[in-house]
Amino acid sequence: MLAGYEASVAEEASALLELRDAIDHLDELTLQLEIVERQLGEVKVRLSAAEAETRYAAIREQVAQDELAAVEAELERQRGILRDQAVAAYIGGGDLSKTVSDAMLTAENLNDVGSTRAYGQVVVEHQVDQVALVTTLEEAAVELAGELEAAKVQADALAEDLDDTERLANSLRDAQQGLVDDATVATEEQAALVASIQARRDEFAGQLGLSSASGGAIASVLAGLSDGSGSLADVGTLASPISATSLASAFGPRLHPIFNEVRIHTGIDLNGAAGTPLLASAAGVVVIASAQGGYGNVTVIDHGGGIATLYAHQSAFAVPVGTEVETGQIIGYVGSTGFSTGPHLHFELRIDGLPVDPLPFVDLRMQAEGSS
Repeated sequence: MLAGYEASVAEEASALLELRDAIDHLDELTLQLEIVERQLGEVKVRLSAAEAETRYAAIREQVAQDELAAVEAELERQRGILRDQAVAAYIGGGDLSKTVSDAMLTAENLNDVGSTRAYGQVVVEHQVDQVALVTTLEEAAVELAGELEAAKVQADALAEDLDDTERLANSLRDAQQGLVDDATVATEEQAALVASIQARRDEFAGQLGLSSASGGAIASVLAGLSDGSGSLADVGTLASPISATSLASAFGPRLHPIFNEVRIHTGIDLNGAAGTPLLASAAGVVVIASAQGGYGNVTVIDHGGGIATLYAHQSAFAVPVGTEVETGQIIGYVGSTGFSTGPHLHFELRIDGLPVDPLPFVDLRMQAEGSS
């Protein structure tokens, strides 16, 4: 059963690593989808602006058409005036100056002569102005027609470009959403696998008396700190909790020295003289520093990520609950409180509240003599 428990813990650690990778991949894809969605939103804003510009261009087109129609109508009217003047000049012999001279010769008095001369000058100047006006109107008509065509071409091109951009952005968004959906399914499947492994681990733990529900306040505190995602892969190397020690008892089933029955030893016992300083194996926060039944005086340090270390049977505490400690900082002193036959340190490594063998992870500074 112990082998099955340890195998399930190792399998859980591997499955949790894969789950973390799946979650990271899903987060990355989701972030990319958010970027694509934001870009699509920006395109839609530009498209709305382009549609507004197109509507404005249509209004300008209508105004330009009205202006062009007015100019062409005035142009036609002025051309008619020129035609009438040309006809009048033709009927008068084709020489306006001669017509005016004849009128002056037949004038009855000097006043009539002066009036006729002035009228002739005005008529000539009016014809010149009329020709200039017609020319100006013709040029304005050509210019308006060019501006109208250019505005229409520009608006159509802008709308077409933005339509293409929106189609591309929608295509990218749909493709990215597909990747996110696939990654979500994969993550859910991996989470279900982890849950099944954890259920099997808990079954072994219950049979071995390692249930996370045991341990009273310790289990409750650690359960409140963990989100169930702890992993052996995240433990790393733990510093020795005693500066120089030897291994007195290993992790696993053993004959209990006080109750004389086989029980699971949930940690390792390290030899140490009474009063020897106990050192934090890793940086973290003290979450328990109090007497805990058979453990005696216990300090528990939360290292984050569901990982915690426990230091039992202390003679005295060095740090209170809530203290942030560094690796190697003194947290208490070796003693023999609780169910203990002599001064020593009972040291545990817990992941998500459940004890695992800490020996592979602890860099013990063993005594030269009597070590094992």
